[in-house]
Amino acid sequence: MGDREKLRLTAAETTRNFGHVRELVARSPVIVTHHGRDKLAILNIDDYDRLVSGGESEDASHRRKLMLILDSISEGYVSLDTKWRYVTINRVAELFLGQPREQLIGRIWTEAFPSIAGTHAEAQLRRAMHYGEEVSFGWSSVVHQGRRVHMRAFPLPLPAGGIGVLFSNLGEVERLEGQERLQRSSLHHLLAELPGWAVFAYNADGTIVQWTDNAAELLGWSAAEITGHSIERLYDHDDRGSGRPWSEMSMARQDGRTESKVALLHRDGSRITLRSIVTAPADCSGHFLRIVSKEKS
Repeated sequence: MGDREKLRLTAAETTRNFGHVRELVARSPVIVTHHGRDKLAILNIDDYDRLVSGGESEDASHRRKLMLILDSISEGYVSLDTKWRYVTINRVAELFLGQPREQLIGRIWTEAFPSIAGTHAEAQLRRAMHYGEEVSFGWSSVVHQGRRVHMRAFPLPLPAGGIGVLFSNLGEVERLEGQERLQRSSLHHLLAELPGWAVFAYNADGTIVQWTDNAAELLGWSAAEITGHSIERLYDHDDRGSGRPWSEMSMARQDGRTESKVALLHRDGSRITLRSIVTAPADCSGHFLRIVSKEKS
């Protein structure tokens, strides 16, 4: 890491164009400057792991990296060995279980939570452990009365065996699915009311998640070609470099919506000047909507 070129960006550049920073960090550490002085370093996860692992064994290093990943996911995760002892507990699971993971690891799960014994969840997890089947089910938690969770358990491909269990708040999952259905319906009604306009949606990371037929007709990209890609793909090099996609999102967050003229890239590489309205989501789980139409000549 020490022999590689270290890229330098100002704090303002880093803030307004973080998508570009993520691409740079994959190749080299990025030094963030403030008033011309080096203040922070942004590293990718491999460089960070090498930095903090020091004299740790290779197994400990792998374990540290695994926990960094598990602690970053939005679902709870635990793993159990063949004697039903906790082996791994991520941060979300620790919060759900309500006890420090250091006090749970090594304990038999039904001893730590006796109310689980004899429940539907225990029967399903025994099926995964003893028969090597993946199971998926909803469960009214006895750890938190009145809360429903969705659980998925699967055998671990390890010499020592055991199972992994992923779980999430079923009420939250159902809420988000309902929100997505409502948004799809809203898009349909918007297009009916706004002939000549195209609509697409992207999340807070700038990833395009919905692309209508009208957008495909206007910009040339099919839904299969563009969905899952960054919004930056629709901007030319200069606009990406100036952080325009992210500044538009920031203004929409601040005011609820922002309206402007914008030049987006057609699939054939040409630039199309469009009238654009960006509306911000009501909360962090929603999507930005971009409504565009050709400028009248």
